[in-house]
Amino acid sequence: MNNIDVSILVNGSTVSKYHDNGQIYIQANEGSEYEIKINNSNPYRVLAIASVDGLSVMTGKTAGTNDAGYIIGAYGSYKIKGFRYSNDSVGAFKFSKKEDSYAATKGKKAKRNCGVIGICVYKEKEIPVPVTSWNNHYHNDWYWFQPNRNPLLDLPLYSDTSTTYGSSITSKGNLLKSDVLRTYGAGGQSVNLCLCSSQVQICDTNTKLSNATVSSFDMGSTWGKNKESKVVQVEFERGEVVLTQDIYYASRMSLVNMGIIEDSKPKVSFPKSFPEKYAEPPSGWRG
Repeated sequence: MNNIDVSILVNGSTVSKYHDNGQIYIQANEGSEYEIKINNSNPYRVLAIASVDGLSVMTGKTAGTNDAGYIIGAYGSYKIKGFRYSNDSVGAFKFSKKEDSYAATKGKKAKRNCGVIGICVYKEKEIPVPVTSWNNHYHNDWYWFQPNRNPLLDLPLYSDTSTTYGSSITSKGNLLKSDVLRTYGAGGQSVNLCLCSSQVQICDTNTKLSNATVSSFDMGSTWGKNKESKVVQVEFERGEVVLTQDIYYASRMSLVNMGIIEDSKPKVSFPKSFPEKYAEPPSGWRG
C-alpha cells in the first residue's frame, strides 16, 4: 500500500470513478471547473507531479516526470486548482471540447493527448546524518534521518499543513537557489533545515488502453477562472516512486460508446397500436 489517494473534485464533491481492466475513467462535463486532490497518509513528505492532457500543470509545456511539483506533508493533503502562472495564482482547470482545449493551442501533436490526468508521486529520500550520542564510551553514532524528524534537535518537526510548498526541481532536474525551509520543533523551537538534491528518477506512466482509442476521447481541459494559490520554492530530494496513476476522462456519450459505463436511460414500455386481431367488448356491454 502506498497510502496515496487521488481524486477529482467538481464543486467540492468527488467525481465518481469507473474502473475497467485496470484503468480509471471519469465523466467530464463541458464547462465544469475541477481540482485534483491528493491525500498523503504516510509519515513522510512526498512530491506530487501532475499533468493534464500531457502538459505540465506548472509550466504548460510537454510534461515529464522530472518536472516541478507540489510537496505534501506527512498525513496531509493538497488540492491542485489549475495551471500555475505565478507563485500566487493559477488558472482553474475547466473541462472543454477537445478542439477548445489548452493542449489544442499547442498544436495537433499535443491535442492527441487530451483526455488524461496524470500523477507521479515521489517519496522523500532518507538522508544519513551524523549525530553525537553521549554514552559510556563517548563515541559518535549514526542513524537514518527520517524526513519528519529534526536531525539537529532530534525532535519531531511540524510543517504548516495549510501551506503546500512547491518543489524547486527544474525540468532538467537541477535545484534552483531557494529559501531555506523553516520548520518547527516541539515547544515552538525553530530550526533551519536545508535538504540538498542531486538525484532525479524517472517513472513510467505509459499505460495501454483496453477498450478505448485516441479518437474516443472527445474532451480536454482549458483555463477557467483565476484562483489564488500561494506557494514558495524549497528543496526536495527524490527517493523512490510510490505512485503513478492515470485518470482518463471523456463525455458521457464517449464513455458509453467505449463500454466504460452503461447507458442508464430508463426503458420505456410503448403502447401497441395493433395489440390484438379483434376488439374486446367493454365489461357490461350489451349489444
